[in-house]
Amino acid sequence: MNKTISLRESIRLTLLNQHPKPVIALHEFHEYIYTLYREKTFDDVPLGKIKTAEPEARILNEALGEMLQQGILLPAIDGYVWQISNRDTPTAQQQVCDLTPYSHLSYLSAMEWHGLTDRIPHVLHVTQAPLATARKLHQTELNTRLPGVKNVTPLLPRGFTPYGNIDGKTLIQHTKIRYRPRTELHGSGGIRVTNLGETFLDMLREPDHCGGFAHVEDVFRERAAEHLPVIVRTVEKEGTGIDKARTGYMLEEVCGLSHRTIDKWKATVQRGGSRKLVSSNPYKNVFSEVWCISLNN
Repeated sequence: MNKTISLRESIRLTLLNQHPKPVIALHEFHEYIYTLYREKTFDDVPLGKIKTAEPEARILNEALGEMLQQGILLPAIDGYVWQISNRDTPTAQQQVCDLTPYSHLSYLSAMEWHGLTDRIPHVLHVTQAPLATARKLHQTELNTRLPGVKNVTPLLPRGFTPYGNIDGKTLIQHTKIRYRPRTELHGSGGIRVTNLGETFLDMLREPDHCGGFAHVEDVFRERAAEHLPVIVRTVEKEGTGIDKARTGYMLEEVCGLSHRTIDKWKATVQRGGSRKLVSSNPYKNVFSEVWCISLNN
């Protein structure tokens, strides 16, 4: 008699032995089942009783229920993300990054990840693509992994509105129209985060999301010197004129640092206007003559 394996057992083994993260989102769970239906084998063993090309909604729901009943999956973000039972307890950061692949930790949460703050944040800042954009991007990826799928809806990320704390932290979502996808950090369990240079740039763009300007100034004073090359390189590549003025002021006049790229920014600084060091604060008649910005901190 030819050996076969059941769909339920193949799902169980996939989750326990092959899934690379401590958590799994619903769209990821569904993709495993779609893949099994398409390949009709698991580890070269044929799947029993699989005749159709794609699973029905009933099969997807029953499979999830079975994994929960067996204790293979445990609730994390109820109805959206589950913990794999044989993994370490997932962090709040791992859970929120799994809601959609088109999101990443940012602002104070990125500062915490990079070790730039000694604060213990009670909020999680996550920057994400609009849902329609996320679904469009994900469908493009699915066209490569699972070409020709007829019912793609179960495989797409879903919208999420925070309804309570996640591991004791409040989730704050920042939706960006022009979202640039980030890759997961190796060995992080699914974490995506702004890189170090972007994090310093974001501190000056949105200090209110980074613990307030006083905290941002403290971080620059304490840590900018050791990270000067990456800060300057990032701002030179991605920063606007006001970004360069703010960063140049902080690095040169506050931190006492010098760099040839900062000198280049100084030579091209925009004169006039009502540019401010802290965008959300009122304008003040106190200026940096070199950087032509109101010192309104």
